[in-house]
Amino acid sequence: MSYVAAAALAAGLLFVARRLFGVVIVVGRSMEPSLWAGDRLLVARYGRAVPGRLVVLQGPHGPMVKRVAALPGQRSPWQAGAVVPAGHLLVLGDNAALSHDSRQLGPLPTAAVRGFVLRRLTAAHPVGRVPRGPDTTDSGPRAGTAGASAPVVVTDLEEP
Repeated sequence: MSYVAAAALAAGLLFVARRLFGVVIVVGRSMEPSLWAGDRLLVARYGRAVPGRLVVLQGPHGPMVKRVAALPGQRSPWQAGAVVPAGHLLVLGDNAALSHDSRQLGPLPTAAVRGFVLRRLTAAHPVGRVPRGPDTTDSGPRAGTAGASAPVVVTDLEEP
């Protein structure tokens, strides 16, 4: 294979990868202990929301990363008898005391989902799988967690 063909192939693969994946940086404390400020996350732009999965979504005050709590047609875990309406989902932060989520905002549109968290990429914590729920302990450092609880900074997850 010539250098030109190899460069074209590499450029094509990079173009496709940027359309399928993105990276976000956690800046708040709303997802502790599963995610910490400074964690970099690999996010797939396409996927399926399921309870327990972490998603990046556009909230009313900007992008945020939260855990899916309930899907359309499922019952709310904190409101007796309430059912999630079609086209919406309920999301929660793992750190309830510092999270601005569906408990305050109500159901959020599924169209607000921008991506699905695949892996943690940061070196500050073990690279790899993100813990499944808030009961998971994480012995990683807590550096950089002081301050405001802004949910997430999107670095390259804008619309392609």
